[in-house]
Amino acid sequence: MKILSAVQTRAADQATIQAANIRSDELMERAATAFSEWLMDRVGQEAAGEVHIFCGPGNNGATVWS
Repeated sequence: MKILSAVQTRAADQATIQAANIRSDELMERAATAFSEWLMDRVGQEAAGEVHIFCGPGNNGATVWS
């Protein structure tokens, strides 16, 4: 797995937004959906207890206002 810096992540986001012709909130929704599917594949719905997900201060944890 490659870990990107904040600058590299912003550049990758912008490249994807332009290449896919989507808005940044659509990109964030795609990322959230992909993560949710990944997590459910590994944890499953039968898992007991709560799952806590922590996000940093970047856009991936942001609320999008239109």
